Amino acid sequence: MKPPPQPLRAASYNIRVDHTDDHGTVHDWPYRRALVTSSIVALRADVIGLQEPSPTQAAHLQVDLGPAWGVAVAACDPEAWRAAGPAGPAEGQKRDGNGVAWRRDRLRLLSMDDFALPSDSPFKRSCVVARLRDRASGCELSLLSAHFDHEGDDELGRGSAARRASAALVMARARAELERGGGGARAVLVTGDCTPPPSSNPRLATTRSLHQHPHCNRPRLSLLTRVRSCTVNTFLDRRGDCYRALVEAAGGMLLDVRDADGAVEVDAGRGASSWEGWLTNAWARAHRGDQRYDQVFVSRAVRVLRSSVPEERYPSEERSRRGEGGSGYEYASDHLPIVVDLLLPVAPPSTARRWGAALARGRLPVGWRAQAAPAVTTAATAATAAAACLLLARMLLRARV
Repeated sequence: MKPPPQPLRAASYNIRVDHTDDHGTVHDWPYRRALVTSSIVALRADVIGLQEPSPTQAAHLQVDLGPAWGVAVAACDPEAWRAAGPAGPAEGQKRDGNGVAWRRDRLRLLSMDDFALPSDSPFKRSCVVARLRDRASGCELSLLSAHFDHEGDDELGRGSAARRASAALVMARARAELERGGGGARAVLVTGDCTPPPSSNPRLATTRSLHQHPHCNRPRLSLLTRVRSCTVNTFLDRRGDCYRALVEAAGGMLLDVRDADGAVEVDAGRGASSWEGWLTNAWARAHRGDQRYDQVFVSRAVRVLRSSVPEERYPSEERSRRGEGGSGYEYASDHLPIVVDLLLPVAPPSTARRWGAALARGRLPVGWRAQAAPAVTTAATAATAAAACLLLARMLLRARV
């Protein structure tokens, strides 16, 4: 009997870069580090597309997760890292990276590369492509982890050209991964933070305070303006220009995990919303309502069982120590992870593996005659050629005599 297929749990998670804006706050990376590690372990995922981790954070996660995990990250702006030295750039968003974390007992990393994405901001954007072999199904999984630019609007027909171009580039690479030769089972998973654009409303652009946009040094809105402006456009998920660009660029070869046949979309505390934001952030969920900045697309050969956006909060000892107000609980990141359970296509076993398994059971594999025929023909041809060569050699010897 064949063993039942083993679902693979995948996730997309923007863990927030170790940003300079967080220094001296309860959101500083030294305070969040254990929370992010705990969140990753609690997901019980086999593979995670990571957005924003700096190489420094990646090294920390590798230590904290231990040898059972692999963590690989590529900096979005490698030139800035080379110029700054081992500590990396001082400016927060220049520290960004993208990458992948995987459980070594389930997956084996085959290769990883990355490519640049367009950006209208001073910060580099990129997409990482990790190729992994699933040990359970034999399927080769190409996981793309991308972070799009944050500038511009998201209304249909008026959205950011950089994000539309990024959607086209990422999906073109995803389709190319599906069409690669070599045979065998193949699957593609696209994960990413499509990022919130700042408000394009000129009435609000002149209101200044010490609060800043999560992805740039642009001033945020004052608390009063934040309360009054909850309906101002940010990222529109399915109704937005970026999402339409993703769907069109997928060309029907990949689809949103929420739209897969038979998939169950679970409300694990937040519905489909993946954006949280710090309370001091004018774009935070507390001020703007539920929004989904992150997306997961999958190739059609993959069966999606369920998807969810789990919500977890942790007691903030640092906030209590400082005597600050609030609920006393903090999130590990300003994004929440998207989690999906998948069934990958099963790779057909190689001829050697099938014959070995059958002979171990004391029998010949099914279809052995058809498989053996070419080998027999080849052997017969070789034997005939050898006999002809021997006859020719004898004739030459006789001619010399």
